[in-house]
Amino acid sequence: MMSGQVTSGWALGARALLALAATAVAVWLPAAASAQSESVRGLFDVGMSAYEDGNYEAAVEAFTEILATGVDDPIVHYNLANSWFKTGRLGYAVYHYRRAHALAPRDEDVAANLEYARFLALDRLEAEGAKTDLKVEGWIDRITPEEAYRVSTLLWVLAGTVGIFWQLARGNGLQWRRFFVVVLGVWAVSFAGAWTVEQRTTASEEAVVLPPEAEVKNGPGVSFDTAFVLHEGAEVVVEGERGSWTEISLPGDLRGWISSDSIARL
Repeated sequence: MMSGQVTSGWALGARALLALAATAVAVWLPAAASAQSESVRGLFDVGMSAYEDGNYEAAVEAFTEILATGVDDPIVHYNLANSWFKTGRLGYAVYHYRRAHALAPRDEDVAANLEYARFLALDRLEAEGAKTDLKVEGWIDRITPEEAYRVSTLLWVLAGTVGIFWQLARGNGLQWRRFFVVVLGVWAVSFAGAWTVEQRTTASEEAVVLPPEAEVKNGPGVSFDTAFVLHEGAEVVVEGERGSWTEISLPGDLRGWISSDSIARL
């Protein structure tokens, strides 16, 4: 159900610290991981304190600084989106809600806040025939490519283990062979599914309009006539690029060129 108030980031607080620590350990060298993790946790605490105090600009600064370190975490994007929303910058809020949703597609708080932000967008897409955000249309889109490939990798390891037992088996060789074939078949299906998930998420490049208003031209330049105007939070499909202009499309055969500075690509 849609809510008139953005869900507070403290609801994810404990998870946030664990996820941020894990991300830092995975990205940086072990020797620097501890110090970097402490720095990230410190910035996160600063951002959350600023948010709770109503200093949303400071919260934006803290969460943005975390992302600048290389952390690409759904909780950071989520809280940054909340902070942008509170400052009235709907375009930035939608963008970071979308980033959080792509990284954590089953998170209900992220989905609810994204839905509410979209509801407020002046150029919101109608559900029927919408061309953008195909990533979250069905159950398959509630799985990230990383999760799908992780399952496929585990099944591959299992198939290899079963294959070894098959080769070492004596009297039960036929049973191990059948087990191996079954596991290998399941792995093939899982790998195809992981590939499908990855292709679905990269099938089309999308973007979000950031400024309050952005003119869409009939061609890649200011000298072309204005085809229509989009507002912050509008979600578009990227079709091409020429110089400092990006060709975009929307449902209903709407198409035109927008300044690349006016959009953030997902």
